[in-house]
Amino acid sequence: METKLDCAIKASKKLISNLHRDGLDRGCIATFNDYLVVRQDFTSDEKTLHRSLDGMKDTAAGETRLYDSIYDVAIGTFRRKADVTRPWILIVVTDGDDNASSSGARKCGVDLFNGFSRESSNFVFVVGVGDRVNSAKLTEMATAGKFDYIPVKDFPLLELIFLTLAHKVTTSLSLSVSNLSIGNASASWAEIQRHRQLSNVAIDYALLIDVSASMGDRANRQASVHAPAPARVPARAPVSAPARAPVPARAPVPARPVARTPVPARPVARTPAPVRALEVDPTVEFLSALVALLPSPPECYAGHGMTKMYHGNRPPITIAPIAILMPVLATASQAANANPSAFVEEVTHCDSLVREMHQDLGGVTKTKSSMLGIV
Repeated sequence: METKLDCAIKASKKLISNLHRDGLDRGCIATFNDYLVVRQDFTSDEKTLHRSLDGMKDTAAGETRLYDSIYDVAIGTFRRKADVTRPWILIVVTDGDDNASSSGARKCGVDLFNGFSRESSNFVFVVGVGDRVNSAKLTEMATAGKFDYIPVKDFPLLELIFLTLAHKVTTSLSLSVSNLSIGNASASWAEIQRHRQLSNVAIDYALLIDVSASMGDRANRQASVHAPAPARVPARAPVSAPARAPVPARAPVPARPVARTPVPARPVARTPAPVRALEVDPTVEFLSALVALLPSPPECYAGHGMTKMYHGNRPPITIAPIAILMPVLATASQAANANPSAFVEEVTHCDSLVREMHQDLGGVTKTKSSMLGIV
């Protein structure tokens, strides 16, 4: 059984393996439940960091002292042990609501801003995973501290979030925190490694991971990018199957082969606004459902703009804007019942837009099956 803590450890090891440059960057590992434990002080030795993460297995117990632990690491550990000439990066992972801190969310945020995130080279990312997280409180803390709070549906998606954070850190260390967001960058771990090897900026970073009792619970595999998520995609009311299922409602379809160019006939029915208004990032939702329909799991990452897929040894494939494919995906996931060939048939409904996209990218028009990496 893979627990939430197992997922957090695995994602953290992946992050360190690709972000850390041995002998140059320095990492720190800390955990919290009723109290904070700095398991590994800042070190430039990557193997030591991995050993520290391995030692965290089966340690979930106790309450959730979130706010005080964030403060202790940011204001205490970093101020005492980190190199002040380097950018500082603190990544926090939790699955629950604070029930053991002496200070509240807003005060913690204000203190973090005054002692850590106010400096433009320092970054804080708080990742709240699952439905037990008090997102309202964490948003209040992040707003007061002027840093990012990132809600994630389930733990198997944590590696995808870490990939995005690593991409932001490696490509734009000078960006302000307000400019950083999840889902607007397309990257792979290989790209992260290339960026770090070329960079002359050394960083000090810390991972603060929740090890309270609930972290020992089983991780929800339904959220994995390698598992189907049929119940989640149809939940998008604006593009749900009832709106598109009746054949009469799609009367313009027969005329589409002739009238493919005038796409303006469909913008009202396919507006992306309802999709992007969801509480969960639509990029992550789309990626989960799309990959579930492929015969083998590719390495891929979807951005709010273009969606890139890396399948086996093939070059990356650009599909289409997520706002265009999302309504198609919603109907396809139901009608196809996780059948790749049926999914390809459904994607044909937005053929003109996809063709237009590929022509803009070099005049190459591909079949749906090759475009999605199915054959």
